Amino acid sequence: DYAIPFMTILQSLSPQLKRGSGVEGAEVGALFNTVTKEVIDGEKGVIAIPCAYQKSWIEWKTRETGGGFVKQHTTEDIMRSTTPNVKGDNLLPNGNMVVPTANYYIIVIRDNGAPETVVLSMTKTQLTKAKKWNSIMSAIKLTGAKGLYTPPMFSHKYRLTTHEEEKNSFAWYAWEISNAGKLDAANAQDVALYALAKKLNEEVEKGLLKAKPQEEPANQDNSSEVM
Repeated sequence: DYAIPFMTILQSLSPQLKRGSGVEGAEVGALFNTVTKEVIDGEKGVIAIPCAYQKSWIEWKTRETGGGFVKQHTTEDIMRSTTPNVKGDNLLPNGNMVVPTANYYIIVIRDNGAPETVVLSMTKTQLTKAKKWNSIMSAIKLTGAKGLYTPPMFSHKYRLTTHEEEKNSFAWYAWEISNAGKLDAANAQDVALYALAKKLNEEVEKGLLKAKPQEEPANQDNSSEVM
């Protein structure tokens, strides 16, 4: 067993930005690996291959009650029992909140070509980025022996960067995702990456590989007031 790293966006209230956190180079808008503690320039971003996608509804204790993970729900049924509060949090009768979450299992291709498996967890305003990414992938069509078809998500690479967004005098950093091209069947490295991505997809689909939720909800859009 091993811990699958999450790759998150550092926001203004992220603990990694606090003095004494020990995270070198941490800055707002940068990418952060939760296991290696590596910080990556958000403007440069990374090249990645999406391997599997899962939507879940994660139940958390609120910060006022001590915080912490409670349960991961695999269907949207739990939302029928929630009521939104003034902050827009979906609360259950027991006081816990439920956060719709989009998880992408991806392979990040490092500068030296080495692959690294991480999870992108998108919540709140970042869910619109997940919908956009899913739309980009489903719109890709290739021509095969039987005509046009939609290839698996791991047939293409994508560049993941961050950019600042603002709304109602608040600002935060969000994902920017663009198509970086199809894996080349004539390229040995791409062939190996495709095989690795397919294996990861199968492990996730069979339930052999599961991302353990982070200790607290991913506040990827925890915004700060624009002065």
